[in-house]
Amino acid sequence: MGLIFGLMGLPLDGQQQTPLAGVEILDIAQTADGVLWLATPQGLLSYDGGSSLAPDLAAAPTSKLGQSYISSVFPDLHGYLWVGTRRQGLFRFDGRSVIPSSRPNRLGTGWEVTTLLQDQSGILWIGTPSDLLLLEGAATSSFHGLPGVDVHRIMEDPYGHVWVSVGSAMFRRVQEIFQSISVPFGLDSSFIHDLEMGPEGGLWIAREADLLRFEGDFERAGLPQTYTAVGGFDSGAARKLVADSDGLWIGTRDGELFRWREGELSSVELSSDGSEITSLWVGRFGYLWIGTRRGLLKHDLLSGSEVAAPPSARIAALTSQGELRPLPLGSASPRSLLPEDREVEVRFAAAAFRPGQEPVFRSRLEPLEPEWSPLETSHLLRMEGLKPGEYELLAQASLDGANWGPTASQVLIRQARFYQAPQLWLWAAGIFSALGLLWLAHRLHRAHLERLHREMIAAELEQLGDGIRLEDWQATAETELVVDDRREG
Repeated sequence: MGLIFGLMGLPLDGQQQTPLAGVEILDIAQTADGVLWLATPQGLLSYDGGSSLAPDLAAAPTSKLGQSYISSVFPDLHGYLWVGTRRQGLFRFDGRSVIPSSRPNRLGTGWEVTTLLQDQSGILWIGTPSDLLLLEGAATSSFHGLPGVDVHRIMEDPYGHVWVSVGSAMFRRVQEIFQSISVPFGLDSSFIHDLEMGPEGGLWIAREADLLRFEGDFERAGLPQTYTAVGGFDSGAARKLVADSDGLWIGTRDGELFRWREGELSSVELSSDGSEITSLWVGRFGYLWIGTRRGLLKHDLLSGSEVAAPPSARIAALTSQGELRPLPLGSASPRSLLPEDREVEVRFAAAAFRPGQEPVFRSRLEPLEPEWSPLETSHLLRMEGLKPGEYELLAQASLDGANWGPTASQVLIRQARFYQAPQLWLWAAGIFSALGLLWLAHRLHRAHLERLHREMIAAELEQLGDGIRLEDWQATAETELVVDDRREG
């Protein structure tokens, strides 16, 4: 089984370390259910961001991944998680199974994925050390690429243009054509670590030598007109960039975090050990997630705001007969309720809820319960009145009891006892039907014999003439039938 874990978070304020200290985080993605997916050299980790439940293993079928070196992760528009590896190529994870993507022949076996992006049209862009690939459609393996490039970063701006960094060069795709974006005169070529479009419309480039901010009419695919070398810190240390609604976050090789907002640069104090920042992700519920070479940090973006976005509920575990059965993160497989279970407690968790605010939940079991339950932390299912069949448990989470987050669902199958099984009754009905058919066939056969016997007697009477009375003939026929019955017995 691959290395996919569901880990418990801690209710921490501001920016703090998570239980993932010591793990190198190469890339971060968050799916719609609030679960964080982390690319590490040891495998793919899942993290619920801070749950009230104890840690549990996520039983996702990841035998195809094993303990692979995961280089990149990206959630697409269809709900899939794309996973890029260093030596095993590309995989798609749908919450239940891991499916390898088709491999272009020119890449050979053990091909490497360096970066991933799905653009607004749904095309998946795949960077490799030797090619730029496009995967069109979630279930196809039709690749189109430009060979001979070492892709390090792929970014799409708000206007639908895709930017690609290749070593120290930079390209932009406009109407099926890649344009080369030249480094301004007077600047030395330097390796490009990251690209990002800021909320104010400027293009930011983190290079080995400096941090640049370009201005231009990018909406109309214009070329950069002016640039600014951003100072105020060791700008050559910038490694990762990510924009939010009103500013830009800058992570450095020295483990420092900076914030650019309204033309001003400010430093954000971190409780890290100075490890290089390797990934940044603006997540849901007001957190900035910071991946470093030695762990995962989270920074509270809302800074004490009174209302947070409603969290996503997760149906986390079933408890029956004193046994806790955790449900895997990201899995939607149906769960069986055994016939001997008298009561089953369903436990809930909320992904990435804000510190100091415990979530409340409500739930209902379809089709039996049309209305939401009162506020609760778990749902108790009583088996006495639950007929065999398939049910769907729905749950929502809230921080204030008024604003509710997305609905989580879990299919539950109530198993039947042996005498409740439809197959048993079908088998019994089949036996009785067969016996009934045999009895009917016997009666029809007997009636057929009687008819033949009467026809034979009538033929003999015609040959003997009218000397025998009809009453005598009937008595003779009945006597012969009784004799025949005794012979059959």
